[in-house]
Amino acid sequence: MTAGIATYGNFLETDTSQDRDLFEGKFWEQYNVAKYGAPNVAEDGSIIFFSGVVAYKAMEGASALSAVNAAVSTLGQTLALELAPKRVNVVSPGVIDTPSRYGMAEEDRKAFYDAVGGQLPMNRVGQPEDVAESVIYLLRNGFSTGETLHVEGGHRLI
Repeated sequence: MTAGIATYGNFLETDTSQDRDLFEGKFWEQYNVAKYGAPNVAEDGSIIFFSGVVAYKAMEGASALSAVNAAVSTLGQTLALELAPKRVNVVSPGVIDTPSRYGMAEEDRKAFYDAVGGQLPMNRVGQPEDVAESVIYLLRNGFSTGETLHVEGGHRLI
């Protein structure tokens, strides 16, 4: 799991078990894939982690999600040094129109995307293709390592 699926709410009132599940799914899964997969990655190969905009833009009610995303980003930077010359980078998406929100009623999801997109400099939320292009760039660019590529339509700026 790499999508930022979390229960938002007051830090003091959120269920700690849900926050632990978030870390288990988003941090530890990526950590373990790198730890046990890195020996099989070619010396000129690449590992890409997925973080998220809340690691870089504080959002009320997203304390656990921001912490796990920051942990993933820092892990990517550190492993870029430890696993060199293998490259390790991080993609940090913002709000992307993916199945992670398909549990919402279609009308509510559209209203959410319109509201968020209307605030962004790009005037839209991201599409899976936007993230895919970033991954392709990092896979092809043999001189990028330890980088976090932000794919969030300027969300950090607002």
